[in-house]
Amino acid sequence: MPQPRTAVVIVHGIGEQRPLETLRGFVGGGPKDGEPQNGLLISDEGERPFINADVLTGLTYSRRISYDGAHKLNPLLNVDDVERRSYSRITHFYEYYWAYRFRSTVWRHLLPVVFRLLRSDRAGLADGAVKGGIRPVENIWRAAALLCCVAVSALVVFTVTATLQRPQVPWPWLLLTFLAASAAILFAERAGVLSTARVAIAIPLVSIAGAFCGYLIDGLNTSDLWQPVSGQFGWISLFALVWLILSGAALWVYARRRNWGIVLIGIGVVGLAVVVYKLPAPAVDFLQSAQAVLAVIVALLPALAGGFALRSFGDAARYLSNSPDDLNEREEIRAGLVDMIHRLHIERDPVTGRFLYDRIVIVGHSLGGVIAYDAIGAAWARANSTIYLPDRDATEEIYPIEGILKALEQANLPVAPHTRRPTTAETRDDARATLTSPESWRRSQRRLQAALRTEVRWAADRLWRPPSRWIVSDFISLGSPLAHADILFADGADDLKQLCKDRLLATCPPAPQQTSPAREEHPFRFRSWRGQHYCTKLHHAAVFAATTWTNIYFTHDLVGGPLRDRLGQGIDDWPLSGRSPGLGSFLFSFPHTSYWKAGKRRRNRSGTKTSVAKLRDIILREYPTIIASGSISSVKSFRKALMKYDLVGEAPQPMHPQVELRVLRISTKEPVRAWTWIGTDPWYPAATAARLVRLAHECGLEVVISDGSPPTPLQPETAESAAEPSDEAGELRERTRERPTPDMAEPDEE
Repeated sequence: MPQPRTAVVIVHGIGEQRPLETLRGFVGGGPKDGEPQNGLLISDEGERPFINADVLTGLTYSRRISYDGAHKLNPLLNVDDVERRSYSRITHFYEYYWAYRFRSTVWRHLLPVVFRLLRSDRAGLADGAVKGGIRPVENIWRAAALLCCVAVSALVVFTVTATLQRPQVPWPWLLLTFLAASAAILFAERAGVLSTARVAIAIPLVSIAGAFCGYLIDGLNTSDLWQPVSGQFGWISLFALVWLILSGAALWVYARRRNWGIVLIGIGVVGLAVVVYKLPAPAVDFLQSAQAVLAVIVALLPALAGGFALRSFGDAARYLSNSPDDLNEREEIRAGLVDMIHRLHIERDPVTGRFLYDRIVIVGHSLGGVIAYDAIGAAWARANSTIYLPDRDATEEIYPIEGILKALEQANLPVAPHTRRPTTAETRDDARATLTSPESWRRSQRRLQAALRTEVRWAADRLWRPPSRWIVSDFISLGSPLAHADILFADGADDLKQLCKDRLLATCPPAPQQTSPAREEHPFRFRSWRGQHYCTKLHHAAVFAATTWTNIYFTHDLVGGPLRDRLGQGIDDWPLSGRSPGLGSFLFSFPHTSYWKAGKRRRNRSGTKTSVAKLRDIILREYPTIIASGSISSVKSFRKALMKYDLVGEAPQPMHPQVELRVLRISTKEPVRAWTWIGTDPWYPAATAARLVRLAHECGLEVVISDGSPPTPLQPETAESAAEPSDEAGELRERTRERPTPDMAEPDEE
């Protein structure tokens, strides 16, 4: 009677990833002998992964890694006279590999993303490392960077003028120009990524403008203008003003009107060419002597830096683009992951005939988080069409799942950036308690997941077999670019808010319905006619009512960041300790690849340890399990007994010892044995285990406990019967793994 298994799908990020590279690194097997953390599994504690063939995807280069965590369970104490079995707790790790896509990336694919960043309205962006702070100190850094840009252009004016008028290269001016440009970058780095990018573009633009002004000054035959204390200060002021106008116009036009900005830059390049043509003989000799070195640099720099940019950032630029040239590849990437999620939903055990998995965890790193986000939404839209829920007049007593849905719909959490939806309790002065914390929201999500994962569910005093399940319980984003959704997907925070409101982007909690009656009664659901009566369904963007979203990010990882203020307060943000956010700390410590493997970066090891601990808690957490199996009538009697004695389950509590109750109904209908949701949460305090076992026995159910205790020895007749496969098992083995499902839910009882 093996328990259902957990499937973990890791979606890798940008770069030249190799097949299984991310998968094996993520699962790991360390640390060993004091080495830093390397993956989720710890070999020193007996956690050993096994690599198997990946028969699910059928790809020859792919593999599946299996891990059995049964030995990590704690034994249930004070529970006697019950059979114990050491059932495996299998977790299967899969990799969704997509790096072979986007192989024809060129420079033109990168420019739209760069222009989008530069043209962003800083005032309309959400707070973060890209926008930078709004405190006075950040404004001081921006002003200092601007003054340094002014100094760069002024120094270029003096450098060009001196070079044109004196037969020597002005090394002091060149050195001062380099120092001013470096200072501008450093000051801008303290004010945010957007300021840094704009200053990096501004420096060559103001240099071109300064060089052109220097050429104009030389044309006036003012031979001593290169000296700062010259008597011709009026002419210097005049042309400095001209330079400021040209520089400011170039920056503004480049940021706001890209085409005219390029034209203006082209004029500046022509002016710079005229300046170079005007250079005296010593300066020309210097350039000719450096020509060989410059030729090597010009040849190698695009090959090295350009190749890295195209192979890495090109993937992100093309996936995040809406250009017709990229839509086909992007759709193929999404469709592949959607198909993988669907196959995990319908995969059946060839021996028992039951579903193989009842939980899927999808982990997306970097751009993989965006891909997973899109694919989960698309997979939900496919499955949601046959997830039937009670109609709006249903009561919790008749339909237990209605109580869970109402608790989610009455959650007092913002559903979009910087917004707050009035709850039903607030608008109606209802006495119901509303959820006031993200923790309560996530507990209600776990309760809904327990209902949607089973093949048979309790409703209206009967057992029903719904046509589909939803078992994607968790989505984990690691260093996700979704933190910059206001730039990548929208034109600022206000536009992002509207996209979330229109349900073009899935949020957590989901965006409510638009009409007032729907928003009052069932904010996340709509009515649907099933041919005989009405039901309700969660809308297409409500996937994160049934899937818990955890976002893990380093505070100095500029790729990732917090998501709660952008895509909903129901997201569980986990910031990892590190350095303050900034371009310098990001480049020197590069935390983006340290979410499960710290390597030699000591500054990231504390954050890596916290990240791995959180990943293990979500993926590998297992509870001692009480498995109660019997006929439909026995299952119904057991439910009534639980209600009579007020033994109602609760959501998972990480810090409290709990036991999981699994009910397996036995029937003549296929499948003969099916996991069943009996209308109560399956997690109970460990102290109630003995009472649960006693009630199950009184109702005629067979009870087996799977925990850390040694298994009960089999009796001779039991061992003999176990050695010979039953006719039922042999018959089920011959059945196909994928079976057609009915068009609508049907009664499970005879």
